[in-house]
Amino acid sequence: MHTIEDRKSLWGKRKSINLRQQGPWLSMGYYNAIHRAEDKLIGSTVHEAETKDFDSFFKDTRMAILRANGREFTWNNGHTYSRNDWEEDRRHRPFKFLNHLAQHGEFQRTVQMAWQQSHNTGTMYGVWQKLKMVKITLKELNIAEYQRVETRIRMYRQQLYDLQSTMRQPGQSTDILQLENEVKLLGSCATQLPAANPMVMRDGPILDRNQQAQLIKHVTRQKVVIALQGINDAKAPGCDVFNALFFKNTWENIGEEIIGNSSPQREARGWDEEVLWANTYCKGKQARAKVYRMAVEISVYVVWQERNQHIFKKIIRTPGMLVRKIVQEVHLQGRKWAS
Repeated sequence: MHTIEDRKSLWGKRKSINLRQQGPWLSMGYYNAIHRAEDKLIGSTVHEAETKDFDSFFKDTRMAILRANGREFTWNNGHTYSRNDWEEDRRHRPFKFLNHLAQHGEFQRTVQMAWQQSHNTGTMYGVWQKLKMVKITLKELNIAEYQRVETRIRMYRQQLYDLQSTMRQPGQSTDILQLENEVKLLGSCATQLPAANPMVMRDGPILDRNQQAQLIKHVTRQKVVIALQGINDAKAPGCDVFNALFFKNTWENIGEEIIGNSSPQREARGWDEEVLWANTYCKGKQARAKVYRMAVEISVYVVWQERNQHIFKKIIRTPGMLVRKIVQEVHLQGRKWAS
């Protein structure tokens, strides 16, 4: 680790480790490298080539240097002082699907290969595991193709500035307009954002019971596809952190399995049988057991609420409405638990 070339493998291995981590992790050791010119006192001048790889490591992995107490410089030879020992950590940052990945030529193949790696098929848990595998591969694709994007933006902005400066001079070719459009990155911001007025909504028409019942009818596969196509690409993602654009572009490969595993896997039974089933499957600390417990608790609570409304307020809701309420509550509680 005495030369810049020797340390390239060090940064490469740590970047590879970072890609495989799903949560916070810590890296520390004697790297024999400095991050900035201020990390070296006296001695030869620090050149950019000495810090470039270390700086790229921080940008690519989004790790941060931990604060340390004690001596600022950890190495010296009696004349030169420098900091060569480092401790970095990366706290958990939620995955975010970036829409530009869907336009990449390798996007479909990357998703399909990741989807086929997992063998946990036939359950919604298997779908969730496959989506986790897709996250890892998309992170790798994004880093491989779009790392150091800030540097590229600065480069294109400077190129745009130079082109526009040239355009001010008379006698320029019309081809320069095409070059300007190719590197133009600047956009415009909205001065106002449209929003619904809750007061107007409360005073407007309200759905009757028949209309509410229509909303909770059984959803067909065709309706799922139509609804998906109707979601704006800029819509915020759900609890699985993938937005509508991702599913639109990959539905041909993964859609059927997602819909199939979203359907009920068994028929409802009597109370005693349900209690026995819950006692069997709700034990343990696994994610599946936690979801089972959550669903059972919310179901009992919603039924108890319905009983009170029926007795004291003479309000009766259809079984479909109760099921929808349970699903909504499980979804909301699941998002809180996942975060």
